[in-house]
Amino acid sequence: MNPRKVFWALMFFLAACCSPWSSFADDDLAGDDVASVVQLEVFVRGDKPSANDVADYVTELKRRNPGLDVITRDVIQDRGHLKRLYELTKKAGRSKPVVPAFHCCDRMYFGFEGAAKSGPAIEELFTADVYTRDTCPRCANAKVFIATLKKRWPAIRFRVLEISSDAVARQRWENLCRGSGSTPGLPVIDFGGHVIIGYQGDEVTR
Repeated sequence: MNPRKVFWALMFFLAACCSPWSSFADDDLAGDDVASVVQLEVFVRGDKPSANDVADYVTELKRRNPGLDVITRDVIQDRGHLKRLYELTKKAGRSKPVVPAFHCCDRMYFGFEGAAKSGPAIEELFTADVYTRDTCPRCANAKVFIATLKKRWPAIRFRVLEISSDAVARQRWENLCRGSGSTPGLPVIDFGGHVIIGYQGDEVTR
């Protein structure tokens, strides 16, 4: 597994999900150490008490997650925000929008029942699962690159799962490989249903 090829495959993969292409291209010119921003859109109704609760939550969320750019859109004050919410809701497979709503990395979460209950699900929007095995040399290399990616994408949470000791993770890994039509391989990265299994070739990095 060529380290640079894997690195750029993952970089393009994350950029496609999390940030505009133009921003990624500019950062690319600046070098590998430039941190990229992940945008979280938060849709609220400013005339509802829930808007204040959401504001408190996202303030704390941003404090805990460097590199997370939170943009709050009040659908009452700006009809353009409401139109965008409808578009994202339709893309997410729902017929009607609900506020508060959260959009990040091409994924949506609707509603807000407090930080303790809704917070973990919201943070899943920018979480990538990395499936590995202790005895897999490629997985050891992947863990090194995850550390590099964390520097480039500080807001993304990379959750490393060992399939040799976690039966649930192993079953999910097998399902991901089958669902992608590929022979089971390692490492596997799952980011909201976008799956990379090992290294897929030069065309991925272009």
